[in-house]
This record gives sequence, C-alpha cells and structure tokens, in this order.
Amino acid sequence: MLMYDENQNDMLKQLWIIPISKTGYFFSKFIVVLSYSVCFMLLTAIASVFFGMLPGYITFEWNSISYLFKKCIEIAILTAFSILPLLAVAAAGKNYILPVCVTLVYTFLSFILLMVNMYLHPLSSATAIIMRDIPGVILAQEVNIPAALFCIGIWTIVSIVFAYISLKHRK
Repeated sequence: MLMYDENQNDMLKQLWIIPISKTGYFFSKFIVVLSYSVCFMLLTAIASVFFGMLPGYITFEWNSISYLFKKCIEIAILTAFSILPLLAVAAAGKNYILPVCVTLVYTFLSFILLMVNMYLHPLSSATAIIMRDIPGVILAQEVNIPAALFCIGIWTIVSIVFAYISLKHRK
C-alpha cells in the first residue's frame, strides 16, 4: 500500500523531478514501516498491560512489564527488517497484485521453514530470535542468534540491491 498509491496516481514521475534519490525513496518507505511497527508494538504493550491489570488478570511487576516492552521493541525491529524483501518487490512492480501474492507466499513459507531450517528465511529467523527466551516455547533446533541475524542481514542486503536496480530502471 505504501507504494501502490504513488504508482496508481503517477506521483513517482513527480517525485523523480525533485532531487530525491531512488535509494532515499526506498529507505524513506522503510523508515515509515519501521516507525509504524514500533508504534503499533508499543501500543500493543500498553494495551496488554492496561487490559491485563484492569480486570486483575496480572499484577504490576516491573520485571514482567520491562520484559514485555523489550519483546515488543524486539518484535518491531526484527519484523521491519524481515519485511524488506516485500518492500523491494513492491518497489519493483507497478501494481499491487504481485506484492500481495508474494506476501502470502512469503508469510506461509516462513512458518513452514521455521520448523525445517530457521536460517533460510528472514521471518523464520526473526521468529526464532523472538521465541528463544519465551517460557514454554520449544523449538525443533537450538537458536543460533548470529546465524539468524546473518540470514536477516543477507536478505536485507539483497533486497536493497534489488530495490535499487528495479528503481534505477524505472522511469
């Protein structure tokens, strides 16, 4: 949706007239995704604490509240970086059908690969990092955080290069 409106209304031609780099355009979209992700996860944490304490389901403990906020920020940042390949696909295309289809396949593939090999897919790696210290969650493999971050990093670099090349060839 971030890029579809600009393609639909042909605003990209107007954006390329002003001195903005195509890489800067892509990173500005990523900053929007990261900002939304952090804001929504902080709202989720605040709502969880508020609606958990209101009926008396949980008691106010600083350790559990800080753990919740730490996990929410971790989820927000890892998810934003794991979504970069989808943002690159959206930057490459002019319609929204392909990015929506790729998003569905990308998401389902991440859950399948999480139990097979969590270091092949960025969302699988992000999920493994997030679930590594949650009590009661058992993963099929031991979580190797450097390998998971390496997977996310490689996909991030490939996505940036793909977006740069596809935006460079766009008129």
